[in-house]
Amino acid sequence: TFPIYFSKRLEQKYLNTWHGTPLKTLGRQIKQDLFISTSNVIRNFMHSKILLVPNKHTEHVLNRDYMLDSVWQGVIMKSGYPRNDILFDSINKPNTSENITIAFMPTWRGTSSSHDKASILLVEQLQQLLSYLDTHLESNITIHIRLHSMVNSAIDLNQYKNIKPFPNTDNTYDFLAKCDALVTDYSSVLFDFAVTGRPIFLYTPDQNNYNDE
Repeated sequence: TFPIYFSKRLEQKYLNTWHGTPLKTLGRQIKQDLFISTSNVIRNFMHSKILLVPNKHTEHVLNRDYMLDSVWQGVIMKSGYPRNDILFDSINKPNTSENITIAFMPTWRGTSSSHDKASILLVEQLQQLLSYLDTHLESNITIHIRLHSMVNSAIDLNQYKNIKPFPNTDNTYDFLAKCDALVTDYSSVLFDFAVTGRPIFLYTPDQNNYNDE
């Protein structure tokens, strides 16, 4: 979404590209801070003329949870996401190396501007997990982790041997296409990576609390 000061000019065309297939609670399904979390998103939808979605599920959720079907005058285009093309292109490219690269992409906890108890707990759990994995991983296995910017500075990855950050020389999905497996929790990246047919492992130690919220 564009910030609240954005107003589309008459000669502009706005194509809205939603990020990922919805797994989390969105729009009017959110129990807390409903107006804050939805008002500017709906405002952006109202500005747009075309909404790009990858599947019928996304279309249904956005229509329902942001109440678009009764007021929005735009067109929904079901044509996939351009960023997933690199993942489709990697399907038939086997790993001929003995080295195994695993992507670890945990999602954010808390609000957009604060570290709440859930996010602090996540950092503590991640530190314990990464220390354990770094001690027990085979030498040919490397985990590349992409942390959210809100917690990125809280974990020093330089202390590990087999755990590294995503390389800053590659686009995220360009690098993801090279990985042999994915570890994530509630991120919609699992739907994107699923097209490769490679293993996906779900790490969800806080699932009960997450479901409650």
